[in-house]
Amino acid sequence: FTYLKYFYVISFVLIIIGSVVIGFFLRSMMVDGLELAIKRDNVSLAQGFINTVWRAPAASYAAPSPTGAAPAAQFGQLASNFTRQLTTVRFAVYSYQTKLLFTSNNQSLQNSDGTLIAASGTNPAYSGQIASRVMDDVTLSGAQPVSITALQSFFPIPNPAYNRASPMCANLVAGAAITNPVCQPTQGVIEIITDVSEQWRRLDMIQLTSTGSIIGIFIVLISILMFTTRRAEAIIAKQHELNLELTAHAASAEAQNHDKSQFLANISHELRTPLNAIIGFSEIIKKEALDNLSSQHQEYVTDIHNSGKHLLSLINDILDFSKAEAGKLELDHVETDISKLILNSMRLVIPRAEEAQVTLLEDLPQDHIVCKTDGKKLKQVLLNLLSNAVKFTPAGGEVKVSAWEQLLDNKVCIQVKDTGIGIAAKDIAKVMTPFGQVDSKLSRRYEGTGLGLPLSKKFVEIMGGEFLIESEVDKGTTITLKFAGIEKDTGIRLKPQS
Repeated sequence: FTYLKYFYVISFVLIIIGSVVIGFFLRSMMVDGLELAIKRDNVSLAQGFINTVWRAPAASYAAPSPTGAAPAAQFGQLASNFTRQLTTVRFAVYSYQTKLLFTSNNQSLQNSDGTLIAASGTNPAYSGQIASRVMDDVTLSGAQPVSITALQSFFPIPNPAYNRASPMCANLVAGAAITNPVCQPTQGVIEIITDVSEQWRRLDMIQLTSTGSIIGIFIVLISILMFTTRRAEAIIAKQHELNLELTAHAASAEAQNHDKSQFLANISHELRTPLNAIIGFSEIIKKEALDNLSSQHQEYVTDIHNSGKHLLSLINDILDFSKAEAGKLELDHVETDISKLILNSMRLVIPRAEEAQVTLLEDLPQDHIVCKTDGKKLKQVLLNLLSNAVKFTPAGGEVKVSAWEQLLDNKVCIQVKDTGIGIAAKDIAKVMTPFGQVDSKLSRRYEGTGLGLPLSKKFVEIMGGEFLIESEVDKGTTITLKFAGIEKDTGIRLKPQS
C-alpha cells in the first residue's frame, strides 16, 4: 500500500503530461483540417475571380494603361460586384509589381507587434506557389479596433505569356525580371484573409475539454482506486488484528486443553488404584464367600465387580486419549497377523452380540494378511468399533468385518459394516469429537462416554493409518481402516547392464 501512494503521484503527473500532449495533437489535427478546408474554399474563390473578373482586363493590368483610368474603374466595379457577398475579412488583388489593384476592405490589419499585414514581393505566390498562414491576435483597424484570429492565403494569377527560356529573359538578372511581364510567372496575386476566430475558440475549447476530460476521468478512477485501497487496507488491518486475537485464543485454548488432558491423566492414575482394589476384593468375594451370602447380596457383589470393571475401562479410555492428545502414547510396531487379530476381537464381542441378537459375520481371505503395526492398539480399535456396531444395531441385524489388500497402492484395509440405526450426515462430525453423542432410541443400550470413535480414530492416525466413516440414517454405518502394507518381494530382477 505504501508503493501505491508513489504510483498515484507518478501516474497523475504522467496522465497530465499525456493528456496535454493528446490535446495538442488533437488540436493540431483539427487545425490542419480547418486550414485545408478554408484553403480549398479560397482556391475555388480565387479561381472563380480569375475566370470571371481578371481575364477581360488582364492585359490592362499587366502593364500601365495607355488609355487612363477607364479600365481601372471597370475592373474595380467588376471586383466589387464579385466580392460584395463574400464574408472574408479582406479580398485584395496585387499586380506582379506588388501594387494594390483592388481591396474589398480598406481597414488596415496589424500584427501583434504593430506591423501592417500586406503582400510582399518575396511572397512565394509571386513565384507561382500558393501560400497561407494563421495569424493570431490580429488587430482590425476602425472606430473600435477588433482583435481576431485570421487565415491569410495568397493565390498566384498565372501569366500565360510567361516563358523563362525566351531570349528576352535569358540575360536578365533576378532583380530585372520583375519589370518584364514576359519574364514574370504571375500576372498578380490574390490575397484572401478569413476570420477564423470562432473556429479557433472552438478548437481551444475542444482541446481544453479533451484534456480536462482525460484528467477528470483519471481522477475519478484514481479516487475509486484510493477509496478501494483504503477500504482494503482497513479490512486487512482489521483481519490482521483478528488473526492475532484468534492466534492468542488458539494458544490459550491449546494450553487449557493441555492442562485438561494432564488433569484427566492425573485423575485417571489416582482412580485406577482404588478401582483395582475394588475389582480385586469383589472378585475374591465372588470366588470365596459367595456361597455364604444371600442371593440378594450375591447380586450386589456381582454388580460391584461389573461396575468396577466398566469404570476401569472408561478410565483407561480417558487415560489413553489424554496420552494421545499430549503425544505421549507409546507404540510398538511389529508384524501383526491382521486376520488372527480380527478373529480374536470378534470372539470377545460374541457374548454381547448374542445378547443383542445381532449376527457377527467375517469376510477374510484364505491367506493371512500381515501388517506392521501396534497389535494391542489395533485390537482396542477393533473392539471399540465392534462394540459400537453391536450397540447401535437393532435385534435381527448383522455386523460384518472384512479385510483385504490393495496391491496397487500397497494398503491393508479393514472394514466394519453394520445394519444399525446409522448417523445423519450433520451428526458425523459431532460423534467424532471427544465425548460427543447423538441421542437415539438405542443410544443408551450400553453406557459409554462417547470416546470410542474419537479414540479409535486417534489411534489409527497415530499408527499412520486412515480412518474413513460413511453412514446413513436407518441403513447403517461403514468404517474403513487403511494401513501401509509390508513391501513384498515380487521375485522380479532387472538384468544388470554390461
